[in-house]
Amino acid sequence: MLKITRDVYLDCDSNKIIHGKNMFIITEKEKRLLLALWEHASQGNILNREQLIPLVWPERKNGVAETNLLQLICKLRRTLRYCELGEAIHTVYRQGYRFILPFQDKEPEDSQSKNTQSITPTNTIPKPSYWRFTKFIIMFITASIWLSTVLYTAPFLTEK
Repeated sequence: MLKITRDVYLDCDSNKIIHGKNMFIITEKEKRLLLALWEHASQGNILNREQLIPLVWPERKNGVAETNLLQLICKLRRTLRYCELGEAIHTVYRQGYRFILPFQDKEPEDSQSKNTQSITPTNTIPKPSYWRFTKFIIMFITASIWLSTVLYTAPFLTEK
């Protein structure tokens, strides 16, 4: 069993994602995709389509369309949303995909976790320093447009 977060596990034998008391069955290809992304998460590596296709479809290296991979990623993201990991698979524009987990506090090791593999990804994408300023400017412009629309269409300003 692979430990993804504090309360999310992947049972590789039965192709199940376990989140607390909930169990989500995934396909063999979804499991291969999740494992491929997970193995490269600790280094912060980006996997492109050419790298993912042989890992997910080892039996069909030449006959896999990109849409199959896109559908599989979409389906895995949907399942991970139920486990509160909807943002774990990031698309890196024109490069590929990266698996990033939310920040987890370290928990003490106990005797039950001996059979559990735990890898904590080290690289997370920080928000740019100008992010707050950009949000403020967008909100200011939106409020200005809204206010000018209200004042322009106000009944007390219309001529009779």
